[in-house]
Amino acid sequence: MKNDAMIQGMNGTLTLGFIASMLISLLGFLIYWIISIHNRTLQFGILRAMGMSLARVIGMLACEQLLVSGAAILIGIIVGGLTGDIFIPLLQIVYSAAEQVPPFRIIAYGEDYIKIYAVIGLMITVGFMTLWRIIARIRIDQAVKLGED
Repeated sequence: MKNDAMIQGMNGTLTLGFIASMLISLLGFLIYWIISIHNRTLQFGILRAMGMSLARVIGMLACEQLLVSGAAILIGIIVGGLTGDIFIPLLQIVYSAAEQVPPFRIIAYGEDYIKIYAVIGLMITVGFMTLWRIIARIRIDQAVKLGED
């Protein structure tokens, strides 16, 4: 049953769709935050000139990202779970589950959810590490000089 072409094709399609949506989400996440950080470089320079430490500026950005991106990711997980619970059982109707022996059943294992959340966690970690490198390379002292001109 595991080697059935129809089941392998469906699993491959769902997996490819998941990977593509995760890559698109990662790229969107990075593009948004990179543009946001570069547009606010002068603001960071002013905060540093007023006496805020670099660690506090990075902490402020981390809290902002957690609130904005974390909320979006959490809502996405909830909406995706509800959508999956509603629409995936419709595949049983499409493949006429009553006529198949053994009948077509949709089963979701806990290990699969752990794998999905691990991929999401990896995506977030890669995104945050990339942003951290960009923030660390910003020359905030130059931003204040540019703002004076």
